[in-house]
Amino acid sequence: FPSHDTMVYNIAEYIRKFTDKLNLYQTAKPDIVFEFNNKKYAVEIETGKVLKKDKKKFKAKVETLNKFYGNNWFLVVTNRNLYSDYSKFGKTYTKLSIANKISSIFQNDKK
Repeated sequence: FPSHDTMVYNIAEYIRKFTDKLNLYQTAKPDIVFEFNNKKYAVEIETGKVLKKDKKKFKAKVETLNKFYGNNWFLVVTNRNLYSDYSKFGKTYTKLSIANKISSIFQNDKK
């Protein structure tokens, strides 16, 4: 399975095809935050570790994402077997489906 850092890098590189308004974080903020048409979007990459070890911490992260980004955030799981665990908390994508989601954001807002 791709590592957390590899996924962050690959997704960020893909987003850069559409916008330069992009920040990467390694702390309490989402892994990737990008801006398009004056809207901010957050991407949180999940390996399954936090949800297993500290569910309370993960739930707090989701609350923060909801507060700051509304519907404009989503989770990306590094292992598709984790999809059902994470999809209970918010929009969840795998490495195979995330590219379509990101490109749809940029296509839909152009209309």
